Amino acid sequence: MPCLACLIARSLHQTFRSVWSGYFKMKPHALSTVGVLTLFLCRAYAWTKSSVAGAPDISNPKVVPGRYILEVSPTALSARDVNSSDPSTPAIITQIQDLGYAVEIKEDFSATSVRFSGVSIDIQNDNSSTLSDLRTIPEVTNVWPVEPITLDVDFDTGVSSRKWNPHISTRVDELHQKGLNGTGQRVCVVDTGVDREHIAFNGRIAGGKNIITGDENLEDCVGHGTFVSSIIVGQNKDFVGVAPGAEVFM
Repeated sequence: MPCLACLIARSLHQTFRSVWSGYFKMKPHALSTVGVLTLFLCRAYAWTKSSVAGAPDISNPKVVPGRYILEVSPTALSARDVNSSDPSTPAIITQIQDLGYAVEIKEDFSATSVRFSGVSIDIQNDNSSTLSDLRTIPEVTNVWPVEPITLDVDFDTGVSSRKWNPHISTRVDELHQKGLNGTGQRVCVVDTGVDREHIAFNGRIAGGKNIITGDENLEDCVGHGTFVSSIIVGQNKDFVGVAPGAEVFM
């Protein structure tokens, strides 16, 4: 039987864009965390077409004018244009400017990923040939226009059977049906804190320690720790966590 951490990890991956993402809107507080988080060390569960048949549709009505994502060679962003008035300007930006475009880097993805080297850019004088022009730059390996993604979500929280239950594809629902819900287990989480008074936790937050201040103030400064804890032990009419009978120590 899979370990509790495996089941939590599987469900975490498929729950991020579910009803729970909008349920917690937290006020800012001090950073708070302690414990050991091993949830993402387990192998992800494979999806099948039938297991995600109830997932919301995604529609891409149109591209965002002037916005592109560039995948570039690993050295493209580290190379600098020595002739530029700003020595920090990447050479690839100068190459785009040489094509006649006014360009600005919106986000450097290579700073946050070890597998993807690329940037999101904004071109003010975008035109119908921009995409093909960008592909002519030697250091550019791929280009995508930025597209808005809208989830067609229509959740009816007034009924007990939801259209999209992430526990089905992870088979956590089968364990719940057998009465296996984490009772007697403690899950230690390292994160931004937790709103221990939230009604969805029903007293399942066992305690913890703030490693920044050294006290037991667990107030959440971002909301992420509350979100993660809810995936584990949250329980109300809208959603049931992976292990609602367990407790979280933050």
